[in-house]
Amino acid sequence: MFRKKTIKIAIPITAIGIALGIVACGGSDSASTAPTTATAYSGPGSKWDISLSSDNTFSVTHRDTAADPVDMTVTGSYTRQANGIVKLTVGAAVDGAGGALSSPANGDTAWALDVPGYAFMLRPMDATNDQLIPMVVSGECPTTNLNGNWVTVKTDAGTDATNTGRDFFGTFTFDSATQTGNLPSRYSLANPTSTLGANPIGNGTCSDGIMSISDGIMYLATNGAIVRIGTDTPADSTDDNFIFALGQKSITSIANLEGTYAGMLFDDNNTAGSKINPVRMVCDNAGACTAAQFDTDLTTALPGSVAFDFSGGTPDIPSSGWYLIIITINHARLSRIWSDS
Repeated sequence: MFRKKTIKIAIPITAIGIALGIVACGGSDSASTAPTTATAYSGPGSKWDISLSSDNTFSVTHRDTAADPVDMTVTGSYTRQANGIVKLTVGAAVDGAGGALSSPANGDTAWALDVPGYAFMLRPMDATNDQLIPMVVSGECPTTNLNGNWVTVKTDAGTDATNTGRDFFGTFTFDSATQTGNLPSRYSLANPTSTLGANPIGNGTCSDGIMSISDGIMYLATNGAIVRIGTDTPADSTDDNFIFALGQKSITSIANLEGTYAGMLFDDNNTAGSKINPVRMVCDNAGACTAAQFDTDLTTALPGSVAFDFSGGTPDIPSSGWYLIIITINHARLSRIWSDS
C-alpha cells in the first residue's frame, strides 16, 4: 500500500543553474580533426579518477586510498545521449595487484552525468553497488576563496531522513589562505529552514586538488569540492559521509528554473544494483515540471511520469541558491538526488 507523505525538500538549484542548456545540445559526439584534448575528474570511493577525451574515449582508474597504487584500470568509449546521460562502454579492463574490486567485462556499460569542466557523477560500474561516485575537476587547488552550497550524496548507515537533527545540505566555504574548509550552515530535510549551526571541516595542505584532514579527505577544485568524512576506519565504509559542493548561484525568480535537466533517482525499494536510475525533468517558466525515468538502455523513457509544481515555493531559501517547496509524494520511502546536466 502506498501512503501519501508531505515532506519539505530543498532543491540544490546551485548545481542545476550552472548547467542550463547542456542537455539541449544533446546527441552523440563525433570525432574531430582538432587535436585530442581531455577533461579529468577525481573523487572518493576510495579514490576514483576518470579522463574523458575529445575523441570519445575514456579511462577510469581506482585506488584503495589516494596514496595507494592503481588497482584497477578501465578504458573504452563514451557517447553523450540526447537526454543528457553519458554512456560509457568498456573496451578493456585490467586488475592491479591486490585490488579489492573486480574489473568489468568488455562490452559492459556504465553511465554518468557530466557538467563539463565542473563535475562528473558516475553510476557505479559494479552491478551490485548502489553508491554514487561524485567527482570534481582534478588537479586544481583553489587559489581564491570558495563559497558554495552542498548536498549529501552518501550518508552513514542507519541515517534517518526524518531526524530534524541530521544535516543533509547547507553552505560550504574554503579559505584558500588558511587552507581551511567549513560548513557555515547545515539543514535537515525535516526542518529545512532552521540551521543546525556551523561545522568546521578542518585544514591541511592542498596538493593536486587533494587535501587530507583529520577524519577524511577533500577533493577540491576552483568551482567546487567533495568531502569524504569517516576515513578513520578505512576498511569500513558504513560510517562514511560524502558531501558535494558547487559554487553558489542566486535563483531570485521561479522563471530561472526553466530548462531541461538530467538527474538521478535513488529508490531504496529496488533490488541491489538497481537503486540508482537516470531521469529527465523538463520545467517551464511558471515552475511546472515533469520527470520521466529511463530504461537500462539509457534512451527509452519508461511508461509514466511524475509532475512537480514548484510555483508555490520560495527562491533563495534557506540561503542563496536554494529553492524551498512543500510537495506531496505517494511513496513512503522514496528519495531523490538530483544532479545537473
